[in-house]
Amino acid sequence: MTHYSLFCVLFVISSFTERCYGFTCVKENSCKCRLDDGTVIDLSPLALTSGNPKYKDVPDAGAGDVFSYNPCYSFTENACNDVSVCQIRNGAGFSAGTQDSARFQYDDQNGLALVYSATSDVLRTTYTYLQCEPDQEGALNVLGEIVADGNYYLYLASKYACPTKDTSGSSGGLSGGSILIIIVVVLLFVYLIGGFAFQTAVKKAEGKDRIPNFGFWVALPGLIKYLVMTEKETYIERTGVVKDEATGELFIPASRRPDGTWRKPRKVKDGYIPQDEVPTYENKGVQWMKSKPSLPPGLNPGHVPPKTHVQEETSVMSKSAKKNLKRKEKKKQGQNSQADHLADSLAKTDIKTKKTDLISVKTVESETSENDKASIEKKLRNLKKKLKQVEDLEAKISSGDLKEPEKEQLEKIAKKTSLLAEIQDLQLDLKDL
Repeated sequence: MTHYSLFCVLFVISSFTERCYGFTCVKENSCKCRLDDGTVIDLSPLALTSGNPKYKDVPDAGAGDVFSYNPCYSFTENACNDVSVCQIRNGAGFSAGTQDSARFQYDDQNGLALVYSATSDVLRTTYTYLQCEPDQEGALNVLGEIVADGNYYLYLASKYACPTKDTSGSSGGLSGGSILIIIVVVLLFVYLIGGFAFQTAVKKAEGKDRIPNFGFWVALPGLIKYLVMTEKETYIERTGVVKDEATGELFIPASRRPDGTWRKPRKVKDGYIPQDEVPTYENKGVQWMKSKPSLPPGLNPGHVPPKTHVQEETSVMSKSAKKNLKRKEKKKQGQNSQADHLADSLAKTDIKTKKTDLISVKTVESETSENDKASIEKKLRNLKKKLKQVEDLEAKISSGDLKEPEKEQLEKIAKKTSLLAEIQDLQLDLKDL
């Protein structure tokens, strides 16, 4: 029988042989690999550990060579030392593969092969094709070298070439989880029996009091409920901050700028508080003043007259508005006192003295007015300068020149409304002068 005809016969046999494994088999050692579905192919039951080959001097299909083969463990024969495959030609032995070089390879024609290689005088490669035969212990057919290229072909038919469930990791005993459960159950049983006996014999308890730590077990469901509710309340929704339900991450969603462009969404860390919600720092003195009662001790709140309309308006005013209101009242009081002083002077002096006093009073009023005007104009210039800086920042952000503004710049932009309000109040004060 020629090489070609024998190859065809073996190819037909391998094509109709039952093979259940898939396209990949990941190597775990020199004779074992794992398939995608978790099953393994393990040839170790076939292997000899005595240093001799499992299959010795098996002739090839016609070249006159004989081959010896042992999976998993190396052997020595003739001039072949520590090999997995030995080729003997004309009495001389050549290494055709070592255990260290073993690899699993799949091709569409012949299926899964265990490939060995070695270099003595030339590179030799042996392809051992694995054929699943559930009813056969193991049989080796050698095709040998088809063409003079240093490639040799072996066909191993065995039940150990069939995929099986991996049992190497289990010794048939209990797993770690099972042992842990058994320990917990035993300890719980000892706790209940021992505690019941102790409560009955030593403490002379009766009824439900004989159950050890009865109060704790009764209160346990309520404690678990409290912990669960507390955990749910730890997350506080923040204005402008959205939580991604899929990933659990917090981020500020995209927003539209005044010029129509869009800001990208920005991730924030857990516990992030927007700038508008950051509480203002208060020292201990301020906290103590706020904690003081608004009424004297012992005073009945029902005896306190209700606030007037002016007082209510003052309580809801902003800080700058209250300051401007105080300034106007102080100015009116000064004008009234000056007018009263002028009236008294006119009543007590003659016409010449009255004229002199009137001139001096007008001079004082004009000097005071000029000083107030200069002070207000100076404050107004500073506020307009700050407003100009804020508008420049907004322009840079809108144009895209400033893509990621810093925290201080965002705080400065947030104060734009208060700046405009103060500028408007100061402009009104200038008109009153």
